[in-house]
Amino acid sequence: MMYVSSKRETVNHLLRARCTACCGLCCGQIPAKTLAIPPLLRCCGCAGGGKVVAARRKNFSLLVACPEKDIDGAALLDEYTATLNRHLVLQPGRAEMIALWWLYSHTYLSPVFTHNPRLLLRSPVANCGKTIAVGMLKQSMQCPLMSSNISGSSIYRSIEECNCALLIDEADTQFPNNPDVRGILNSGQDRDGAVVVRQEKDKKGEFHTREFSTWTPMVVGWNEEKAKVPRTFYTRCLDVPMRRKRPGEGAQRLRPDDIGHLHAMGRRAVRWSQEHIQTLTDDPDMTGLDNRDADNWRPLYIIAEAAGGHWPQTVRKVAAIVTGGAPKHQEIGVQLLADCRHIFRACDRMHSETLCSKLVELEDRPWKAYNSRGRDPFITQSQIADLLEPFDIHPKGMRIGPLNKRGYELAQFREALECYLPPDAYPPSQGATAATASNSAGFEADEGATEGATRPATGGQQQMEDAVGAAT
Repeated sequence: MMYVSSKRETVNHLLRARCTACCGLCCGQIPAKTLAIPPLLRCCGCAGGGKVVAARRKNFSLLVACPEKDIDGAALLDEYTATLNRHLVLQPGRAEMIALWWLYSHTYLSPVFTHNPRLLLRSPVANCGKTIAVGMLKQSMQCPLMSSNISGSSIYRSIEECNCALLIDEADTQFPNNPDVRGILNSGQDRDGAVVVRQEKDKKGEFHTREFSTWTPMVVGWNEEKAKVPRTFYTRCLDVPMRRKRPGEGAQRLRPDDIGHLHAMGRRAVRWSQEHIQTLTDDPDMTGLDNRDADNWRPLYIIAEAAGGHWPQTVRKVAAIVTGGAPKHQEIGVQLLADCRHIFRACDRMHSETLCSKLVELEDRPWKAYNSRGRDPFITQSQIADLLEPFDIHPKGMRIGPLNKRGYELAQFREALECYLPPDAYPPSQGATAATASNSAGFEADEGATEGATRPATGGQQQMEDAVGAAT
């Protein structure tokens, strides 16, 4: 077994060594520090006769590449999208997003990927199809580890030792009150920081520093009835809101022959990844996406470009749908900025006392119960000042009519509004316009942005099919 030391040699081995009888990754033992690939990632390579060794444990499902060659990536994505829509009730564009992420999960070890978005399946209540979706992905992913209860140490040790993809269901029962686990889950999104550091004792009783990789594809199922998704984790995810089907909706039950079909598509995805891993490019056109959204969608853009067909156009339309509309999971200070913008549409300055009363009047906002444990639950003037202080916005004396009190001017907010809010943003409680505005792909923006609903826009799926057909 050859041991690889330098980064150049590691990349060459990753791209050069191909074994159609096993995982099609790389031969040799690779240092964890290099490209965030676990050190025990081994396969038989081209000399092992197809026998999987070391980290590929017998209790993990290892997909063997299909014998066919020249797999059509666009057709494979179309087939997987149709399968998802047949068994799940999804908002417009979400099936395409899941399909692209699924194909990315077969190529995530390529050095062109610098970020690794999690796939978040969330629902307002139980029985919305999260477990079915997780099960479908499990049948078509490479080396999946599915769990409904897993500890923090099990997460990074499983990734390090087995290089497995993690599928975590019922995450809402485990992680909300466990900041250590949330930190581990968050760490794997950026390749440069996809490690956790621990002290381990050797046989002599001496402690040594050890790094564990957290770089792996991850699917998380979350029921928001029990606990809300933490904002720091949510921003690292591709969001898939799910809901129960309406009476008469045609979502089919997952049958054993469907599982065989998913497994077959997974084998074709393994072959496609072997054939295209060397041609993936890391410079897609990300126009319209910034910051964390751009990080999360870049892998899907890269996969869409490599798949070809209508997918380079489709991924951009889907990204516009998913990332459009009113913002979700805002920080409390940004929520206040959004509401102040809405209030200041009627005037250019206001006393703090008046601003307080206007904020409390807003429905579905936190200000009416900001002090839920206090005698007076409403937000106070001093609390408004504390929330605005980090944005360099401070109350000052001003005369409005006969009253001379402390307050705010719209001009004080301009820089913060430009930096932290999209143009013409509405707060969720006032977002009817944003929530129903059609985007370039012909869909309505997510209703979940305003009322937490997960109902797709009327006729949205047919409009996606029409858009895809026009693109081809």
